[in-house]
Amino acid sequence: MVIKTFSSAVEGIEGAKVQIEAVAFNALPQILMTGLPGEVVKESRERVRACLMNLGFDLPNRKILVHLSPASVKKHGSHYDLAITLAVLACESKLKQIPLEPFGFLGELSLEGRLSPVKGALPLIEVLVQDPKIRKVIIPRGNEPEGALLNSGKIVLADTLEEVIQFIQGQRELALCSQKISDEPQEINPVFDQVIGQSLAKRALQIALAGRHPLLLVGQPGVGKSMLSLSARELLPKMSADEFIEVLKIYSASSVEAEGLIQTKRRPFRAPHHSISANALLGGGMGTVMPGEISLAHHGLLFLDEFPEYRRDAIEGLREPMQSGVLNLTRVGKAMSFPARFTLIAAMNPCPCGMYSIYENQCRCTPEKKAQYRKKLSSPILDRMALMVYMTSSLDNESGKDVLCFKSAKTTVEIAFKIQNKRYQNSKATITNGCIENLQSVEGFQLKNHSEDWLKQKKLENRLSFRRLHQIIKVARTIADLEESNQIEHPHVLEAWNLRCFDFYQIH
Repeated sequence: MVIKTFSSAVEGIEGAKVQIEAVAFNALPQILMTGLPGEVVKESRERVRACLMNLGFDLPNRKILVHLSPASVKKHGSHYDLAITLAVLACESKLKQIPLEPFGFLGELSLEGRLSPVKGALPLIEVLVQDPKIRKVIIPRGNEPEGALLNSGKIVLADTLEEVIQFIQGQRELALCSQKISDEPQEINPVFDQVIGQSLAKRALQIALAGRHPLLLVGQPGVGKSMLSLSARELLPKMSADEFIEVLKIYSASSVEAEGLIQTKRRPFRAPHHSISANALLGGGMGTVMPGEISLAHHGLLFLDEFPEYRRDAIEGLREPMQSGVLNLTRVGKAMSFPARFTLIAAMNPCPCGMYSIYENQCRCTPEKKAQYRKKLSSPILDRMALMVYMTSSLDNESGKDVLCFKSAKTTVEIAFKIQNKRYQNSKATITNGCIENLQSVEGFQLKNHSEDWLKQKKLENRLSFRRLHQIIKVARTIADLEESNQIEHPHVLEAWNLRCFDFYQIH
C-alpha cells in the first residue's frame, strides 16, 4: 500500500506542492529516499530514525522507500522531516487507518520529537493553503507569524510530533494561527528635517518617492546626499496587505531576516556596499537561484551610494529591472522571474576626489581622471534617471529658510499614493506613475497644447530620446498629483524639466 501526503518546496519566490509517497518492502530495514533530495533532506533519514526510537517506536522494521514528487525539482531544507516521519509511521501501520492525503506538513524535527520552525516558511505554507484538496496545514508554533499573515482557518500549530499524531487520529485539537500584527504607529525621529537647506534636493526626493522615479544626487562629500537618502524611508506610507505578502515571500525565499518588516509593515530599504557582486545585487548564484538586493527592495527603496564605484556589470544589469520592474534570469535548464519594482536613489561625487564645485573649484583631478570616472555610468543608465540634482554646500543652503519639512512631505507623498492607487485600481499589480510605459493608454498624462509644443521644441534643441521625454511627462504627472491637480499644467512640466536638465557630463 502506497502512503501519500504533502509538503512543499520553493521555486524562485513561489511555493510548489511536493507529494511525499512511501511504500514498504520485505527487505533489510532502511529508509531510502528518491526524487532529487538535497543533502539536508537525505540527513532527515537519521533524524527520523532517532526521533522515532526516542518516542518508543522501533522503526523501521522493513525497507521503506520515500519518494518526493515531482522528481525533476531538487528538494532543499529540513521542513520535510514531519511529513516523512508520518509517512514512515503509516507504512509501518503505527497510525490508525486514516489517510494522510488531506493534510500538508511542514516542520523540522528534533531528536526528542519537538517541532522546530523553518526558514522561508511563507511561500511553503501559502501553496498548501491554496490547494482545495488539503483540509489542514500543520506547521510549527514558531512559524505562527508567517501563518497568521495568510488569514486561513486551515493552518494549525503544533509543538511536538506526538501532538500531530494525536490530532490526525482525532484525539486532540490544535490551535489556529491568531497572532496579530501591530498597526500602532512607530515613533520616528525624522532625519529629513536634520538636513539643513537643500530645498531642491528635498523637493526632488519628495517627487521621486511619490511616483517611484529614479533619482541621482550629485555633490561634494558632506553636503547631505547620504543623510537625505537615508531619510527617504520615513516619508513612504506603509505597505498594503498584498504588497506586504509579496515582499515577505521574497524575504522568505532568500532566507533574509524579515522580523522587522513583519512587526512594522515598513517598506524595505536596502543599501548594499559598492563592492557587491552582480549576482548579489541582481539575483542568481550557483545551484539555487536566489533573489538579489533589487528584489529585496521590491515595493521599497534601493540606495546605491558611491554609484560609479559599483561593478560595471552590476550597474548595467539595473537597466531592464528599472524599466519593467521584473528581473528575468535564465540558468541552465531553468528560467525564473523575480519582482523588482523599487525606487532607486543613487548618490555620487562629481569627480574622483569629490572636491569639484561649480562655485569654487578645489578639484585635484586631471581631466582624464574626470572623464574616466564619469564614463563608469553609461548613457542608457543616465537616460533612465528621471530626476538628477546637483547638491552644493554654498551659503544659500545653510539659511534654513524654506524648506520642505518632514510632516508636509510625508502628507503629500501619502496623498499622491492614494491618487495613483485610484488611477490604477484596475491593474493587477501595484503601479505608480514611474512604472507606466505606454503613456497614451492611461488617462491623465495628456499635455495641454502649449506645454506639448514647448516640450517638443526642447526635444529638438537638446536631442532628447523618447525615454527622456516620457520621463519628464511622468514626473510632471507626479508633481500634479502632489498638488492634487487632475490636469498636467505648464508649471508642472517646467519643474519636471528643471529637475532633469542637469547633466554631470557637462561639468568641466
